[in-house]
Amino acid sequence: EVKRMPVVQFKKICEALYLIANQLSLLAVQNIQIERDLRESEEKFRIIGNTVRDGIVMLDAEGNISIWNKGAEKIFGYRRQEADEKNFISLVVPERFHSNYLKIFKEFMKKGKEVTSEKIFELTAVRKNGEEFPVEISLSSVNIKGFWHATGILRDITQRKKIEEAIRDSEKFLRSTIDSLSAHIAIVDEYG
Repeated sequence: EVKRMPVVQFKKICEALYLIANQLSLLAVQNIQIERDLRESEEKFRIIGNTVRDGIVMLDAEGNISIWNKGAEKIFGYRRQEADEKNFISLVVPERFHSNYLKIFKEFMKKGKEVTSEKIFELTAVRKNGEEFPVEISLSSVNIKGFWHATGILRDITQRKKIEEAIRDSEKFLRSTIDSLSAHIAIVDEYG
């Protein structure tokens, strides 16, 4: 024998199901919008990251590369696929500096932001072809799921270093030329 549910109770259940369906529908629409916004944000980051000339690199808590943009590809000579999940120090730091850089990285992993303080450092790096060159790195940190991660903006400063050296050489030459002159030289302003 089948018992029938009272109409009032059936209406209440139907209304509750209708409200639940509406809420689920709203959540689905919100999730779709959130996913669109996330994809748009990721696309913007990808475009920006791949159009700048500087290298953008992110290291995970173990020092392995998790982000490697086109600028980093051009600077170091490694494609993103070659650099992904490789240890940054092993990949682009001259071997003679490994222990120093590893010590700094371990300290960074303990203290995170305190170590970097958003400073800019000049370091020696090595390209895929083995050529050593100077880089400038702006280092910052972010805590992700309880672990510090390093983000670096790297710039090849080889040309700047060559220009600085040329200026120093020119100044030395000028000083030695002036020092070797037997005449007296004085520099005066327009008032004598």
